[in-house]
Amino acid sequence: MLGLVGAVVAVTVLVTVWLMRLYVGRSAPQRPGAAVTVTVVLAGLGVVATVLGWLDAVSALDHGYSAGFGELSFVRPRGWLRGYYWSTAVADPGVVVVLTGGAVLHVARRRYGQVVLTVGCAVVIALGIFGAVVRPDLVGSGPAGAVDRVAHLVPLGFPITVIVLAWVPSARRWYRSRLSGA
Repeated sequence: MLGLVGAVVAVTVLVTVWLMRLYVGRSAPQRPGAAVTVTVVLAGLGVVATVLGWLDAVSALDHGYSAGFGELSFVRPRGWLRGYYWSTAVADPGVVVVLTGGAVLHVARRRYGQVVLTVGCAVVIALGIFGAVVRPDLVGSGPAGAVDRVAHLVPLGFPITVIVLAWVPSARRWYRSRLSGA
C-alpha cells in the first residue's frame, strides 16, 4: 500500500512539472516562483487525497467501516457520521475537478485560478471540520476525545497552505508577468 501511495505521489509531481513546463514555455520566459510550484504540487496531492477519501466514503457507505485497529467487524455509519460520508461521497468528485482546474489555471496564469483553488480548498476544509466533529476515535473504542479531534484536523494544513500560497505576493507577480508579457 505504501508503495502505491509513493507511486501516486511521484506521478502527481511528474505531471505537475510537465504541466508547468508546457504552460510556462508558451506563456512567457519567466519561471514560476517556489510558491507557485508548491501551490500546484500541493493541489495535485490534494486531488489524490480527495480521490482516496471519496473511495473511503463510498466504501464506508456500501460496506461499513472498521470499528477499530483490533476489530475485524464492520459497522454501518449512522446519524451524523452517515451524513458526513454522504456529503463526502457527493462533494469529493466536484472538489477533484475544481482543484485540478484551479491548478491548471494557476500554472496558465489565469487570475481566477486563485479563486478556483480557494473555493476547492474551502470545501475540503469544511468537510474536514465536519468529519473531525462526527468521526469516532482513531482506535475505535468509543467517542472521540480531544487528541482524536486534533489528529483529524491536522491534514487540513494542506488546503490552508494552498490558499495562503495562492495569494502570496509572488503569485500576484506571476499573474502580472503574464499581463505585461514579461
